[in-house]
Amino acid sequence: MRRMVIMGLLVVFLAVLLVPTLRGYLNQRSEIDTLNRQVTEQQSTVKTLQKQRDRWNDPDYVAQQARSRLGFAKPGEKAYIIVDDQGAKREVDTNSGVQKDTSGAKRPWYGHLWGSVISAGEAQDK
Repeated sequence: MRRMVIMGLLVVFLAVLLVPTLRGYLNQRSEIDTLNRQVTEQQSTVKTLQKQRDRWNDPDYVAQQARSRLGFAKPGEKAYIIVDDQGAKREVDTNSGVQKDTSGAKRPWYGHLWGSVISAGEAQDK
């Protein structure tokens, strides 16, 4: 009986010693796995950004972006401005890039809200 009690106390003593150590080890392994996943995601983001930076170093790409985004044209080229179906040129605020709404300046707030919903539905992809 005495040996059983001593063996039981020894097992409890080892369990008390090993359980916190094992728990700490497992928590650290989980944290390492999470950090490795984050590193992998960040490396893929860095690669994507490096590819984008390399594209911007290409003069042809910069010229194409200046044409499409800013409406620039090279000397001697003709730039065309497309107007809407009513023939009215729509002005764009240079600071925000948002179309100025001069058609409903005297509408109530809910009219402006509904007008923005309608115009958002009519927007075309660039």
